[in-house]
Amino acid sequence: MALRPLIDLAELDHINEQFATEPERVRALCDVYLAPPTHLNTLTEIDPFDPAYLVAVRSWLAEITGRPDYAPARDELTPYLEDPSDDTKVVPSIYSFGDAAFIGDMLQS
Repeated sequence: MALRPLIDLAELDHINEQFATEPERVRALCDVYLAPPTHLNTLTEIDPFDPAYLVAVRSWLAEITGRPDYAPARDELTPYLEDPSDDTKVVPSIYSFGDAAFIGDMLQS
């Protein structure tokens, strides 16, 4: 089965609202991808070490997350890690579901 592109985050939200559990959402999201906006095609024309590349990528991340002040150090933290220096809370997310079939699917992919 071919992956289906999602044009915007509203489509992603629609998929998320259809399922009650995280394993169901992940299974549904394995069949789709977020298509980058066409204005990002210019990223292939910019040197990845050029400051303009960083500006373009951060602009896109701000756009897709809906956070104009997007900061990876803050916005990429997982919700269950309130204090990143406390490593006793770390549980790989796929194991928190307790679903062996789901874990198997994720490890195979």
